[in-house]
Amino acid sequence: MKNFYTIKLNKKSLFFLIIYAVYILLIFRNSMDPADISSEKSGAVLLILNKLLFRGKAVLTEHIVRKLAHFAEYTVAGILGMLFFKNLGFPVLSLFSGLLVALTDETIQLFVPGRSGQVTDVWLDFSGILAGSVMFLILSAVAAHLRTKRIADL
Repeated sequence: MKNFYTIKLNKKSLFFLIIYAVYILLIFRNSMDPADISSEKSGAVLLILNKLLFRGKAVLTEHIVRKLAHFAEYTVAGILGMLFFKNLGFPVLSLFSGLLVALTDETIQLFVPGRSGQVTDVWLDFSGILAGSVMFLILSAVAAHLRTKRIADL
């Protein structure tokens, strides 16, 4: 078992770390948008989704779009976190990292005009982290199986 204190980053790990860190900064940047700008962005996505999925009928609401965005944003973060931490040999740290990001994200919103940090959003964000992590593990297992099968077929 690896000792966490003696980990050395190789080029691949460093690459994944940079991607993960930049993505987290983008999440935090979105949280710094004042309420009116955030609502404007959500409204634009809402119009597109309703047009594409429901032929322009107002089926989705801005609230639903915001919650879906939280979940999707953190699903990607879960995948990126797993890429980095699994490469280091400590995939479970992706979950702790994701929770810390969600808590920080909601805390940032406490200081932005018109925004509010919500505990329910932390839960939603962490659910996205879990979903992304599980998706990553499933895809990794399938890829490993296919590699093994291909080698056996040679």
